[in-house]
Amino acid sequence: MMIVMELLQNGKFRRNDEPIELIDEAIAILRALKDFQTQFLMNQTQGQQFLSNYPFISSGFDFMISMFFPHLTKESQEAKTKALVDMFVGNVETILDSDTVPSIKEVFVKLDSVIRKDWKGMMEAALEYITKESPLGLLHGDFKLDNFFLCDDGKVIIIDWQSVSLGNPLFDAANFVTQSLSRELSINSYESIIIPIYSNLFEATVLRKCFETALWMQLLSVSLFANSPMFKNASANQNSKKEIGALYDLIMRGAEFTPLLLCKLLS
Repeated sequence: MMIVMELLQNGKFRRNDEPIELIDEAIAILRALKDFQTQFLMNQTQGQQFLSNYPFISSGFDFMISMFFPHLTKESQEAKTKALVDMFVGNVETILDSDTVPSIKEVFVKLDSVIRKDWKGMMEAALEYITKESPLGLLHGDFKLDNFFLCDDGKVIIIDWQSVSLGNPLFDAANFVTQSLSRELSINSYESIIIPIYSNLFEATVLRKCFETALWMQLLSVSLFANSPMFKNASANQNSKKEIGALYDLIMRGAEFTPLLLCKLLS
């Protein structure tokens, strides 16, 4: 513990309500994650062997199931996929039919037009890719502002690894660029951040597909949070918003920026 405290003396943590506005800072943070992940890149076959060797680590897909549908952990992959898709489509329909958070509804309506209302098909295709085709990497699982420490010498220390899993290697990056960056940086992040950092690891079409499907997984999560009573109450009530604190701003950015990034990528 003393060693950790000494390491964290010269630098700072970021707050969840203070998104990053400098591209050099964003690139430095994500490059630190990528440098770690490079040691654990593998294909689907290697991934199955890895999970067999390390049973305390789950696949990213099964980690999502354990969060949303723990009673389905022993069911078939088809049953798990159907449950995730049905939940997602239901959440999207609620967002599109509600005026509780107008700014979120607006960006979902925009994406609804781009994908021609095929939410079910797009999510099914994304889940198919991540479970059968996507390259795999070790994931942090909660890569956001308050889970890394910026040292004064430029080093980045990543903390809070209790949600580690094996999955789409761009999942953490998608989580980071949609929740932890300013609006302008986030919406332009594929060209200005993702490609410069990851293009030496993946061929262009694979990189684009990994990032797109990672965004769909991010959208699945934010659609759930955006529909939660806690978030809706906070959107309508300043006192409730204060109770949630900086997490509200983080969720709000993710709920707005993820659909906009997908619109840009798919247009």
